[in-house]
Amino acid sequence: MTTIAATHRSAIKRYRKRWLDLGLSTEPACRPLAEAGTDRAYQEAGLPSPKRIIWVASPHEATQRIASGLEKETLSSSAWQTVFDSVMNRVVTAIQNRVGREDYLTLRQQFVAPGRKNPLYQLRIQQTSMLRSSFHYGYGCHDADWMAFYDFCEGVHAIQEVNLIHGIMEVARHAGWWCPFETECIVTERPSALNADLLNTPSADKKPIIAYQDGWGLAWLNRIQVPWRALSNPLAITVSEINGTNNLELRRVLIYQYGQERYLKDSGAEVLHQDDFGVLYRLERSPDEPLHVVKVTNATPEKDRTFRDYFLSVPPEMKTARQAVAWTFGKAENDYAPIIET
Repeated sequence: MTTIAATHRSAIKRYRKRWLDLGLSTEPACRPLAEAGTDRAYQEAGLPSPKRIIWVASPHEATQRIASGLEKETLSSSAWQTVFDSVMNRVVTAIQNRVGREDYLTLRQQFVAPGRKNPLYQLRIQQTSMLRSSFHYGYGCHDADWMAFYDFCEGVHAIQEVNLIHGIMEVARHAGWWCPFETECIVTERPSALNADLLNTPSADKKPIIAYQDGWGLAWLNRIQVPWRALSNPLAITVSEINGTNNLELRRVLIYQYGQERYLKDSGAEVLHQDDFGVLYRLERSPDEPLHVVKVTNATPEKDRTFRDYFLSVPPEMKTARQAVAWTFGKAENDYAPIIET
C-alpha cells in the first residue's frame, strides 16, 4: 500500500462500507430520487433530461425491452458514450492529475479490485454473462465499489470534477442497472433477494444467488450457474430459450429441468426407430448439426420402484435404437443382447 493509501486507511474502509451496504441492498428502488439522478446525469453530460423513464423489474427485462425497442425503432439512439464514457474520462483525468497515476491505480485497487473477494465485481460479471447481451449498462447499485472510490476522491482529496458524476452516483444510491438513450432511459429495480456469500459457492444448490421481482436471477445447480427461474419455476423455461443457449453445460441443465422427453416432443424431434431397447430420435437444430438421442429405460428400479428414463446422445449414423444403445456400451449391434442392464 502506498503512503497515500496508508494515510487514509480508515477513510477507505468507511467509504467502502457505506457504499457496499447500498450495493448489496434489496430494498425497493427509490424511484423519485433515482429519476432525479438520471435527469442530473443527462444534464451533467450536456443533454436534455430524458422524456421518458422506463422502469423494469430486472436486467433481463431491460435487455428484452432494449432489444425489442431497437428492433421496432421505438427507442432512440444510445446515449451511453455521452452520459458515461466522456464524463468519466474527465473525472479520471482530474483524479490522476491530482494524486498521480501510481497513487490513482493503488487507490482504485483498494475499492474496485476484481476477483472472488469483491461481491460487486462478481455480481456484474455473473449477471452480464447470463444475460449474453452486448448492450452497455450502468450497473447502478452494483457499481457501488466504483462510486465509493469516486466519493472518496471528492470527500478526502477535494477533487471537484467528481461533481460531474453526481447524477450517476445518485442512480447507484437508489436503483439498479440502467441504460441511457437520447430521449428514454431504462432503469431497473434493485434485486428482491441477494445471497452474496453464494457467489463463489457452486455447491449451494436450490438457493438464489440473486433474484428479482419478475423471477429472473442466478442460482447454482449441479455446480453450473443457471437462471434462478430454472429452479424456482421450471415451467417458465421455453424451447427457444434452451435452443438459444450456447453454453452446452447450461443447455443440458435447462433441458433436464424442462424435461428431456418433453423437450424432444416440443422441439419437433423425429422418431427414427423404436424397439425393445429404446427410442431413437433425430432433432434438427439449425444452424447446428442435428442432434441424435436414444431414450433408454433403466432396468433397475429406483427406491420408489419406478423405472428412470435416460436420454443419451449418439452418433448420426445410428439406424436403430438397439444399435444406438449398443454404441453407448462400446459394442456392435449384433453383439448387444443383455439379459439385464444396470
